Amino acid sequence: MLRYSLTLLASMTVVLSSLQTATAEDAAAKGKTIAVFDAGTITTPAAWRVVRPKVSIIEHEFAATVEDEAGKARVTMMAATGSVDANIARWKNQFKLAGEDAVKQEKTTVDGNTIYLVNLDGAFKEKTGGPFAPGPVIERPDYAMSGAIIVDEEGRKYFIKMIGPGTIVKAHREAFGKMVKGLKTK
Repeated sequence: MLRYSLTLLASMTVVLSSLQTATAEDAAAKGKTIAVFDAGTITTPAAWRVVRPKVSIIEHEFAATVEDEAGKARVTMMAATGSVDANIARWKNQFKLAGEDAVKQEKTTVDGNTIYLVNLDGAFKEKTGGPFAPGPVIERPDYAMSGAIIVDEEGRKYFIKMIGPGTIVKAHREAFGKMVKGLKTK
């Protein structure tokens, strides 16, 4: 009887342990769900680490890294205004592009929302005073950006940008595209 009880206890411990491990793995495999206006949600890649936004206009900020690679890519998310074309032109002007293949653009529609995806490669011209403040420009060679503008049916725009060392951004580009195209409407 004692041996049966100990065997049963050991079996239950193994089962509970495996359930806890599976639950932890499921939670680790999930990213953070972000609301895009009232039009829907996107879920970030689980590998991205939540960080505190550097400025208050940014709603969400993440750090994307690659094992054995120094640095990180900054991922920002926020509602914004201005024309799609003007914003994409501004993004391009922030780079000294690395050639003809340095710009890739795509336009797609997900459940009535228009999504503009832009990938840029080259030297990033970082303004140290901020996007609208004066300050010296530091050129960051071998940088890349993946950007998305989501335009909902009402014309509102939501911007998602990932910028950083080229090797890191390029390692996360596929996941970035899947995240944006995975927009779930309510």
